[in-house]
Amino acid sequence: MRAEPHLISIDEVESLSIDDVCALYEKYISTAQTRTYSRFAFGRELAATAEGCYITTRDGRRILDGTGGIGVLNHGHNHPRILAARRKFQEDLRMEVHKAFHSPYLAALSANVAAVLPGDLNHSYFPNSGAEAVESAVKMAYKYHQGKRSFVLHSDISFHGKLLGSGGLTGSSEVGFDFPTIAGRDSFVYNDLDSVRRVLDKHTGPAGSDVYAIIIEPINVSSMKPCSEDFLRGLRALCDDLDIVLIFDEVYSGWGKTGDLFYFMRMEGLIPDILLYAKSFGGGKASISGLTARSHVF
Repeated sequence: MRAEPHLISIDEVESLSIDDVCALYEKYISTAQTRTYSRFAFGRELAATAEGCYITTRDGRRILDGTGGIGVLNHGHNHPRILAARRKFQEDLRMEVHKAFHSPYLAALSANVAAVLPGDLNHSYFPNSGAEAVESAVKMAYKYHQGKRSFVLHSDISFHGKLLGSGGLTGSSEVGFDFPTIAGRDSFVYNDLDSVRRVLDKHTGPAGSDVYAIIIEPINVSSMKPCSEDFLRGLRALCDDLDIVLIFDEVYSGWGKTGDLFYFMRMEGLIPDILLYAKSFGGGKASISGLTARSHVF
């Protein structure tokens, strides 16, 4: 008869040493991850608390966190207003999970997002991650054309995620293995409108374009190179002419990181058909992303 498993409690977690934690990582998570962490100057320490832009280790060292949680912590660690809102929600026993009730919080969030975005970017859907937002947008664009078009275009230095679909749209060495992915993809040179035209011509026949979507990072995460205004406006014009859904992926660059709420918003009147965002959208406390689309596409 199988013995009752010992489950590690919260109290026990807080008393684990760095050796205990490394042993658990190696046995149950990844030895490679342990090796990577060990290369950091603080790789043999455990964080005790985090507030604002500082992390305090168990031995009392205060570390300035310049990583921003890789795009997640625009507001810093444990922002007091975010903590207060979460605390009130839970202490008031608000319902977090149910599929059959309207949520006033979801309705308000969608309205607030529409209020701060330009044009008719009015309809939102909120998955868990940036990669899921990418895949949802590509599906939406495909359905917009009722499955009658076959290709989605992406740039050659793009990063759109690591799932099977989004990974196939990523022109970055960060996806270091040749996984299977969706069919019907082609790429163009980043920030090169002539390259886009050549690829579009390749997929245009007597019946018109066979491209249902173009996805682009207005500022590329892998290289930190922005698209020029001429390129983005030219892309918008091409998509209008050929009825192609234009998707802006601002998962990494959105919510103020470039000085504007979203990078594309510095270009007056330029509006994608679908905007993608995530990371700091969750305030450093929730895994949430967003897809906001124009009315005719959604």
